[in-house]
Amino acid sequence: MIDHVNNLKLQHLVELSKLGDGCAEMEARIEDWLAENDVVFDGQTIPFVLMPHFVSPGQVLRVRRAVECLCGVLDRFCDAYPDDQRLADELALPPLEDSLIRVDPGYVRPLRICRLDAFLSGYEVKFLEFNADSPAGIGYTDVLYEGLRRAIDLPRVDAEFDTAYAPMLPLLIEALLDAYLQRRSTRPDLPERPRLALVDRPESPSVPEFRIVCAAARGAGLDAVHATTEDVAYDGSVLRVGGEPVQLVYRRVLIDDL
Repeated sequence: MIDHVNNLKLQHLVELSKLGDGCAEMEARIEDWLAENDVVFDGQTIPFVLMPHFVSPGQVLRVRRAVECLCGVLDRFCDAYPDDQRLADELALPPLEDSLIRVDPGYVRPLRICRLDAFLSGYEVKFLEFNADSPAGIGYTDVLYEGLRRAIDLPRVDAEFDTAYAPMLPLLIEALLDAYLQRRSTRPDLPERPRLALVDRPESPSVPEFRIVCAAARGAGLDAVHATTEDVAYDGSVLRVGGEPVQLVYRRVLIDDL
């Protein structure tokens, strides 16, 4: 496989350099667009650069294989944890976290929305951290790409190279719905299409991202709301947000904030 990604990076940088002061004007337009479209955290637009992080199809395949391999190990760990005291002793989790892990969610592969932070150097993948506590930022990614794509016009780069972006929000919604459908297979009383609640702590700095995620969920045909932990009520059988039943929760509140 011939890997042209380095040539693409160089050509993109060269064409940007030809714009001179136009780059600053472009950045200002992008920042305004991001602010208008909720790519905002804690009152500030998400930082960006005009030089995208291009990866080749070969690199994508390498990352995917590494992630699939590691996730398989993590899934087996989760399956074994409730019955293997050695694993519990090794992690030494606080009682609350230990009890949560032991809850049967009603679907297989409970690691649904996690993040494996890693470095990619050439074709070498080095994992840094496994973030399983409601990682943030998925909602921003698609909109940030759209803003960059709208603003950066480099005809020579487009003429010589084919680039593509894989949207993240549809995959997020798919992961949530897949878990729900598995649960519904043993709970036929649940509605065919759930009401989704994205829940975080009060005064969360990520509310703009929540609006993005909920809009994507509505686009997929779901009734979706974002709420705080103070808005959620459970009577022992039904979970409600704003007085209305909720069947699917996308938890964004961190364990330490519960």
